[in-house]
Amino acid sequence: MIARARRFFSLALRFKGMVDRERKSKSGLGLLKRWSAWRRGFVSESLMIYEMNKRPGAYLSDYARHVRTPDINERFKSVLDNKFIFSRMFGADVLRTPQVYFWLDRGKTFAFRDSRVVKTEAADVIMLCRERSRLIVKSVDGGGGANVFAIEVKDGQALINHRKVEIADLERLLASRTNAIAIEFAEQHRYARDIFPLATNTVRVLTMWDYDAGCPFIAAAVHRFGRTPTIPVDNWSRGGLSVAIDLERGCLGRGIMHPSTGDREWHSAHPETGQQIEGVAIPGWGSICTKILHAAGTAPFLPYIGWDVVVTEDGFVVLEGNNFSDVNLLQVHQPLLGDPRVRKFYEYHGVI
Repeated sequence: MIARARRFFSLALRFKGMVDRERKSKSGLGLLKRWSAWRRGFVSESLMIYEMNKRPGAYLSDYARHVRTPDINERFKSVLDNKFIFSRMFGADVLRTPQVYFWLDRGKTFAFRDSRVVKTEAADVIMLCRERSRLIVKSVDGGGGANVFAIEVKDGQALINHRKVEIADLERLLASRTNAIAIEFAEQHRYARDIFPLATNTVRVLTMWDYDAGCPFIAAAVHRFGRTPTIPVDNWSRGGLSVAIDLERGCLGRGIMHPSTGDREWHSAHPETGQQIEGVAIPGWGSICTKILHAAGTAPFLPYIGWDVVVTEDGFVVLEGNNFSDVNLLQVHQPLLGDPRVRKFYEYHGVI
């Protein structure tokens, strides 16, 4: 009985999240169009994101994503919800993940040294920042690029998200964090840095499990690029670009910003830097796919993972895994349910 009540409460919260998203929508659509979207399981802004008139049944609905996909990984989803646990599970022998240096919680600071956790001071975070030039401070849980800070100390000058601040401001930031970690900064490959240098521009790779073949497959992948409103991250819903990736060749297509308030505008070059995007090849794409699939294959109890990848000069770093990946930044390029393997996967898990 208690388990059923918790389940009902969880589903209600997820549905409320969809309602809140609709209330905050800037789509400007009339009531009839909003109702048309909702009765098919979509929030109204999806009418602008997707080409519904062409293949309406090929898109995974917002209802399915928000209410049903969070349970695909069942009791093991905490591995993906907690960035520290994720790094411990998939780091070292499986994938390269950023080293976790400190845990910050309500004014207290703890350092990770080998297998030990040692209480320390925020001054040690700043000292390491001086040595390493840059660190990332982010929440242990949560997503969407919120509460992520790039911190630097160069020649005595402190910076937060590339803005000059006083050392005291940096100390206050560290003291204000709750359940956060300070981690290694992943220096991105020059192709991504050239396109937009003020954000870490990541690849989102969505893997699913093929139960007939007994192995994972890549369902979709996009490259995200930041813009000024998103610094220091590349979050699409906050103004970044989602760029299609040719899964076979690893070449970039055109990019699009979240079209919540207007038409779908496609960009072959970055709208701020003017750097070419379309046609750029991701270095080492074949190796990235092979290693991501190997990592997914080591965890069949996590059949649904959205991997966030930073391509580097010497390979790649996986920042985190997502339990129920956003799908709008994927489906803006191509509907997921058009792939029979993807449709079969979602049917198997009762998502559709």
